[in-house]
Amino acid sequence: MTQLIIGLLLRGLCRINGLRLSVAETDEDLLAADTFRQNIYTQYYAMDKLQVTPELVRPKGLAKCLCLKKGDQIVGTVALIDLTSASSYAAAVFDGSTLNYDPAKTYEFTRLTLDRNHQRSDHIYFLLLVFACYRETLRNGRSQWLACSHKRVIRQIHNFGGKTQILAKAQKFATDGSYQAIYWSNLKLDERTLRDYRAYLVLCDKSMLKRAVKKFLKRKLMKLKWN
Repeated sequence: MTQLIIGLLLRGLCRINGLRLSVAETDEDLLAADTFRQNIYTQYYAMDKLQVTPELVRPKGLAKCLCLKKGDQIVGTVALIDLTSASSYAAAVFDGSTLNYDPAKTYEFTRLTLDRNHQRSDHIYFLLLVFACYRETLRNGRSQWLACSHKRVIRQIHNFGGKTQILAKAQKFATDGSYQAIYWSNLKLDERTLRDYRAYLVLCDKSMLKRAVKKFLKRKLMKLKWN
């Protein structure tokens, strides 16, 4: 019932804001999602674009690629990777560390990208993508996400009502030539910035979802009050 109510609420917010959630399934749609992601990364991180290959567009183990659109333009995208059939992206950043998790219960949450004007963790764009991933995760019998990010993102998750479990802090880039290693090395992180990255699990439970929506609505009501 909770999922249904929140789903209806978010669907209504989508209509109000002219947004539409879609699943990228064709090569054309997946290429569009990756082009958006690489363009944002280039603007935000001044990264070089990765060479477009079949594995870049449709990575091994891809369970779902979700796109958020405003009109015909992509404004956000995220991917879930099935870790029973693919290597973890996080493991490529923590080479030599053991990441203890059950692949059968876990999707890797990766490639989250938002339009530069909407990159706050309390923004409707972020909430819509997270909810879509949450629903897809539970629908397929999974209960948690594996992720790798800067520690400030973990703080945002906690502020958002989420629960995390740190798996690794001892960062060391893999140099095995795997796609995962190339993907992360393209971020051009140095020894100083790499120290602030973590591999962690996010528990996908109903309480997390309720807290996230409550905090989002509270912020929006406060903004309306002061406006």
